[in-house]
Amino acid sequence: MHLKRNKVPRRWAIPRKGTKFVVQPNDNRKNGISILIVMRDMLKIAKTRKEAKAIIHNKDILVNNKTVTDEKFSVSLFDKINLKSSKKFYNVLYGKRKIILKEIPESEAKSKILKIVNKTILGKDKFQINLSDGRNFLTKEKYSVGDSITFEINENKIGKTIPIKKGSEVIIISGKHLGKIGKIHDMDEDGKSAIVEQEDSKININLKNLIVTK
Repeated sequence: MHLKRNKVPRRWAIPRKGTKFVVQPNDNRKNGISILIVMRDMLKIAKTRKEAKAIIHNKDILVNNKTVTDEKFSVSLFDKINLKSSKKFYNVLYGKRKIILKEIPESEAKSKILKIVNKTILGKDKFQINLSDGRNFLTKEKYSVGDSITFEINENKIGKTIPIKKGSEVIIISGKHLGKIGKIHDMDEDGKSAIVEQEDSKININLKNLIVTK
């Protein structure tokens, strides 16, 4: 499925002028971007869609240690991209209200941060937690909604917990402050919002629009 270039989400870091249509991601269309756009318009390792499809066909692109086989494959915040032939790794981030890529060492590509968006009690000492990228885990541990975890990609397991609390470092993932980083100065008693402090300002943000990173 395609989208007119002048209608693409503003968080897609691509020129407004160019081919009339661009490829949409196959899921997570609100927050994701297709691997084709990443390859051609962001990393510029392919000049055309045909070249990008050839690279994909050669199984040269991995996302979170899984081979990508579809040009519409959606990548989103904190996903790890591996270019096998060049041995380069990238982290998907937000910067200045747009999706950006940061080159990282291989050691940093082995885990990603995920937010616990909800959980279900299945029985005594048995819970299911649902994470921000659609994954879910059955666990006996008592995780809290709003906290983050590190997902160990190669082992397919939960690593450490990053609690949401005063002093936690967060990234804003929605709205006009998208991509801004700060620390939680205070949290409302209702548990629905927080004051995020930056160097020169304080912002009141709904907790749904934050991910704890440290």
